[in-house]
This record gives sequence, structure tokens and C-alpha cells, in this order.
Amino acid sequence: SNLDAKLRVQTRTQIASLQRRLGVTTVYVTHDQTEALTMGDRIAVLKDGVLQQVGTPRDLYANPKNVFVAGFIGSPAMNLFTADLVEGGLKFGTAVAAIDRDTMAATSNTKVTIGVRPEDVRVSSTGEGL
Repeated sequence: SNLDAKLRVQTRTQIASLQRRLGVTTVYVTHDQTEALTMGDRIAVLKDGVLQQVGTPRDLYANPKNVFVAGFIGSPAMNLFTADLVEGGLKFGTAVAAIDRDTMAATSNTKVTIGVRPEDVRVSSTGEGL
């Protein structure tokens, strides 16, 4: 953590190269998700000493198992907000976004937390989109 940015990247690259060349399993502890995502084949996310999720970097990013992992993995972070579950989908202000029946049936809650990655947001003209 006390290395300058260029040296930190070089060190990270050398450690990852050694791991692969020697074929050894390594436990690397870091609070820097960039290090974890670039060096790890599998990542364990802990919160207050409790394991939240284990998986590949892609799996943690695309399929977070809870709100903590969703908000922690990714830069910029996933946008998290609450929506009402209504007949036909999720209510956002005056709009309702349709969701499939299996998803609707998976919860008995009327309020749910929705996560949207910034790269999945598109700006559209009035009347388009939701």
C-alpha cells in the first residue's frame, strides 16, 4: 500500500505471474478490489469477519449474493435503490418495469432492493425506456 502506483502495478503483475508459473495456491489479503479482481482466480468477500460470497471476479460482479457484495464490487459502484413490487413488475415513480413471473414469485416482500450497474444505464427520449 505504500508503493507508488506504477510499482504497485508491477508488483501485482509479478506476484500473479509467479502464482501461475509455480502453480501454487496463494491467499492474498487486500482491501483494494482492483488488486483482488486482477490477481484472483477466486475471491472471498468478507464483512466484519463473516464470509459474504466466494466466486470468480466475473461472478461476484455479475451475480452478487447480497447488497454488501453488490455495493462493494465494481468501480464505480452499483447503484442500489428500493422499489415497490406491484402487479406486473417494479414501480419506479409513475412507471412500472415488467419482470418475469418467476422473479415475482421468488419473494413475498412488497419492497425490494434493485441494483443497476452504471454501464447498464441508457438515456432515452421521453416515452421510450421504462
